[in-house]
Amino acid sequence: MSGCALPEVMRDALQRELGLSERMVREGSVVVPRFRVASGCETFVIFAPIAGTRRGRIRTARLVKAFMMWKLTQWFVLSSETAAPGGIVSTLVARHHQVSVKRAISRNPLQFAEPEWTGADSIDPDVLSLLPTQCMRMNRRLYDQLMSGFEGTQVEVAGPF
Repeated sequence: MSGCALPEVMRDALQRELGLSERMVREGSVVVPRFRVASGCETFVIFAPIAGTRRGRIRTARLVKAFMMWKLTQWFVLSSETAAPGGIVSTLVARHHQVSVKRAISRNPLQFAEPEWTGADSIDPDVLSLLPTQCMRMNRRLYDQLMSGFEGTQVEVAGPF
């Protein structure tokens, strides 16, 4: 699969995120899982370290989805480092486009394989389900609940950009 069928803005975001992960690996940094969330004219980045427990991972996923519902997210890119086999991956999820691009990593010496493009059939259904199918009406109480949900977690939101 190639990235050519994607709208240019989505393809660029996907490639930019994969490039950022590659730079992090080359610098010896940890590639913290992150979401680049496109919401109308605004873009947000959500840094979402993988929680050590299933309960923590579910809580993080719910927070991210609630944030995306609030912001009327149209599409997002999730980027992370894979454990086995080692590599970096960026996955784009939109209503009509689901694509993933991965680069395997050899560590000694550090080398990156050519990008491998795959479609929706290779994307975890839990990741696909994060794209909101409805909007969230936000009042002060819901806003306070959403923001307090981030307290005590390592999840951070940056933006809009």
